[in-house]
Amino acid sequence: MSRAVNHLIYIRNAISEIRQWTLQGETEFKKNIVLIKATLYNLQTLAESTSLLPQAWKDEHPEVDWNGIKSFRNFLAHQYMEIDTDTVWDVVTRDLSNLEAAIEAIARDHFNE
Repeated sequence: MSRAVNHLIYIRNAISEIRQWTLQGETEFKKNIVLIKATLYNLQTLAESTSLLPQAWKDEHPEVDWNGIKSFRNFLAHQYMEIDTDTVWDVVTRDLSNLEAAIEAIARDHFNE
């Protein structure tokens, strides 16, 4: 299996985990430091994986702010003390859907999944 496919699978799994961890809603999520940290880890690593996807795949989905994802990954990695739970919740509930749709489309278009 190619590295690109491995990254695609990783991103799909990370998004799925984040979705599971946030099912209880914002209030419960923000009370649980373990879920917050797990979500931050998955956001950081899935963002890194998006940077390793083939540019041609990303070019097929201009609706996704690929550079913004990379910038957010850098923010998580280097300015981690400035992260607040409101930002994390906003990313999960507002921004993750576009990426999720693009990743599913890439999987469908390139791998018949």
